[in-house]
Amino acid sequence: MLIESNEAIRLAVASGLGIAVLSQHTLNQAVMGGIKELNIVDFPIINQLYTVTLKNRQQSVSSDKFKYHLVNHGRLTSVC
Repeated sequence: MLIESNEAIRLAVASGLGIAVLSQHTLNQAVMGGIKELNIVDFPIINQLYTVTLKNRQQSVSSDKFKYHLVNHGRLTSVC
């Protein structure tokens, strides 16, 4: 089954259709009726994120500051 909405996934689990992996952010935004949080060894799942910009377009100040923050305080290892 493919459900593309976090809220729809949460509601499906709450109604007993199975289990799912959802972000803590998603769960914090909802009333937890019918949902049980499991503490699983070797979680959380760490994702690799990438930044993408247009080559011939000047970046905004906020974009540059965001990239600076990712490189210096996040998990971004380089900016191309």
